[in-house]
Amino acid sequence: MIKVNIYYFKKTIKAIEIKGHSNFATLGKDIVCAGVSSVFQGMLNAISIMFKKNLDCKDVFLQLNIKKGYGLIKLSKPNLIRLNLLLNALYYQLKTISIQYPKYLKINKIT
Repeated sequence: MIKVNIYYFKKTIKAIEIKGHSNFATLGKDIVCAGVSSVFQGMLNAISIMFKKNLDCKDVFLQLNIKKGYGLIKLSKPNLIRLNLLLNALYYQLKTISIQYPKYLKINKIT
């Protein structure tokens, strides 16, 4: 099962952490892992492109290791409104997958 932890600071997302593999199907045919990896990788790309001139490396930490089934987006300044809009979009994309495949993807909100 893929576990997603969404960490909040007040009412904004401070971090999104993704761990594990869904085991929905065999490697290379697992649509749940492919979906989660795709939306996460797409969001990393969007953040990198949209904010490359405006963010300091100290503002946001991005990590992806597909082989180990791990991804992390962590903000040191969770009050960055435009960036938080993107993280909320990522949450809703993952939520949509979890509704379709609840046995394979679980989302935890941590305040």
